[in-house]
Amino acid sequence: MIKRKKIKIKKEIKIKKNIKKKRIKIIEKIKSRKLNKDVKNIKVYAVAEKNEEELEEESEKELEEELEEESEKELVNIGEIWTLSSRSGNTMSVGGEVLYLMPNSAYETYRSRKFGDWNQFSIIDTRNLVKLRRGYQIEILEGLYQNNIFKVKLLSGNSKGRKYYVITEDLLKKYTVEEQKV
Repeated sequence: MIKRKKIKIKKEIKIKKNIKKKRIKIIEKIKSRKLNKDVKNIKVYAVAEKNEEELEEESEKELEEELEEESEKELVNIGEIWTLSSRSGNTMSVGGEVLYLMPNSAYETYRSRKFGDWNQFSIIDTRNLVKLRRGYQIEILEGLYQNNIFKVKLLSGNSKGRKYYVITEDLLKKYTVEEQKV
């Protein structure tokens, strides 16, 4: 299911690149016809081409970012069980991953990462964090804040059965989804 979505996104990006190539060819044809008629238009077309290329690059970057965000949101489904992978830290004093007790704490951390402003957004009491070890499992309950934060149920450890919150980026990078039995 995840592979299909990734393939779909890659196809959409290829289609956008092909459209960009076709636009460039059309611009070149228009330039060659009109530049032969009037030398004054050379500067106008050079500036127009440069601006259009910049706009296309910006729009392509924005499109890719939007597709990545959409694909991330679609990769996490309610009811799935995720396991903290071996890529995360093993000891509690160094590294390890956290779940947030309060949804606003998770959202403040998410916003701080997104905007790079740690002073304004992220003031979180460490008593509102739960550190996890490798192999701990969580179940996705619901998406919050446009699926940037997910409410989860901890299935392992001392706080088993309690509900916490996780940032989607952390979930996708540091956890692996368990295959559901049919």
